[in-house]
Amino acid sequence: MVVRQRASRVISAPKSVPKSETIGDSRPKKAQSNEARRAHRHRSKSDSVVTELANFDPRREVRFDLDFDNIPDVIRRRARESPAKVAVIDEDVEYTYGDIWAMVRSAAGGFRTLNMKKGDRFAVLLENRLEWIVGVLGGLALGGVLVPVSTRFVGAEVSVLLQLSGARYLLVSTDGPRDYWAGVAGHISEAESIETVIVVGEAPVDTLSWNLFLSTPVNDDQLDELIDALGPDDISDIMFTSGTTGTPKGVIARHGQSIRAHGQLTTSTGYTGDDRVMVIPPFFHSWGYKSGWLGCMLQGSTSVPVRRHDALRTMATIERHRVTALPGPPTIFLDILDSPARGQFDLSSLRLAFPAATSVPASLVLRIRHELGIEFVTTAYGLTETMATVTANSPTDTVERITETVGKPIPGCEVRIVDTAVGHVLGVGETGEIEVRGFNVTSGYWDSPEATSDLFDGEWARTGDIGSVDEEGYVCVTDRKKDMFIVGGFNAYPAEIEAVLTEYPGAQRVAVTGVPDERAGEVGAAFIVPRPGRIVDPADVVTWSQSRLANFKVPRYVYVVDDLVCNPSGKVLKSALREQHLASMAARSGAAS
Repeated sequence: MVVRQRASRVISAPKSVPKSETIGDSRPKKAQSNEARRAHRHRSKSDSVVTELANFDPRREVRFDLDFDNIPDVIRRRARESPAKVAVIDEDVEYTYGDIWAMVRSAAGGFRTLNMKKGDRFAVLLENRLEWIVGVLGGLALGGVLVPVSTRFVGAEVSVLLQLSGARYLLVSTDGPRDYWAGVAGHISEAESIETVIVVGEAPVDTLSWNLFLSTPVNDDQLDELIDALGPDDISDIMFTSGTTGTPKGVIARHGQSIRAHGQLTTSTGYTGDDRVMVIPPFFHSWGYKSGWLGCMLQGSTSVPVRRHDALRTMATIERHRVTALPGPPTIFLDILDSPARGQFDLSSLRLAFPAATSVPASLVLRIRHELGIEFVTTAYGLTETMATVTANSPTDTVERITETVGKPIPGCEVRIVDTAVGHVLGVGETGEIEVRGFNVTSGYWDSPEATSDLFDGEWARTGDIGSVDEEGYVCVTDRKKDMFIVGGFNAYPAEIEAVLTEYPGAQRVAVTGVPDERAGEVGAAFIVPRPGRIVDPADVVTWSQSRLANFKVPRYVYVVDDLVCNPSGKVLKSALREQHLASMAARSGAAS
């Protein structure tokens, strides 16, 4: 190990590789030399803080962003190279790359008819389905900026995102598992920037039907001109994530960094052009959107969107379409493994499992391998602010590596561990806050300079996660600094939930924390101090919350307490609340036995 500064620790992936090891590096020599100078300057700045490992794995960096100029360029290239290859299987209907390209031409024409200009925001509130892909690619082709909206949000939450983003257009459905338009219609007037609502399914009065929207396609030459006007540094999407303050923050992503990050991630985790990837993670999340259908297009493979997961439907789809790769939270795999009907389905086509979580039990990896017969199991780590990519395990890593770490930094990304109390960069095996630097880090939050400033520690982005790095460069995430918990893969922020529950009639003080759950990983537990003389019914709190919060934010447990445990400064001790919950569960278990 070569240590340039003993107190410092940075694990670095290679920032450049020989041309023979890149894919499609056809840039002009001037552009290549400019990048080399930038890389040199970047290394020079890092010299005082980098600890290099003698046995660091110099994985080859795959640069899909050198092949594709922007996201809609991906479908254009794939459609022209392999027009007959199946790109998407939606509800058992196969659509080739050529089919998708033709529909994208129509969607681009629809947005052009609506006078979309470069930089205009358009919001999409749809489940995992073909229209999400087509509408997004059509809007991006005109230089529009996507605002994905969670299908779990209620109308008031959707309205906030529309207002914050200033979206001009909303794409929504009435024919899915839920009538999403019915849920948001009563709040649409609050979002004054919305000019047109495009509806998949039966279109109500004053909205535009999907079929009519698609009725004026642009031709290939026109679409080429539109796509060619987009550069890798243009904004592709604003993905909102609630912060620890409870205020949603829009993470800015750009075309080039999204392509580079998810081309690398899908390659590192073992995807190939021959895969059929079941996409259960929702499209409004980076995992379903960028690592999902976009990652499949980058690899030239086939995505199989799932609108609603249950074990029987999922297993039937795997068998029917010979799905080879299955990403999803651990609960997906537990549903399949524990299903009494599993033996009725042929799941032998599966070769790659991606149970992404910061902690995957060894027992689950072993069950996936032995009971499902899946040879390769991998995982990764990231956050919205880093294009959902920071580290990745290799499918050939040991069970211990996969379950005890989240892998190594992807090429072009650096990780360091910091003692935030004193501002020191820590060494091998020492625990502190994880900070990230690299191409994959967002430039900031939409229209929020103060939040952007808080995100960065100089050039480094603060993750709010606690962890360490071992001698071989593997990162271990041990805790979360931010007051947040994760429900089945979805981030839930206590401050946001507390702000809503405080409005519950009879509630005086409210505290929310995440508690362990076998299926979802974590769920919310709410502790409510009633107002004097008022009665709070826990069951009614849950019912009341369901109309005001997305289902994953609704507390699973509600405790009515006399007071909240606080430290001398008055801050609620969430650890004490979690202990109260665990004690309550233990008492219930003892009484039941």
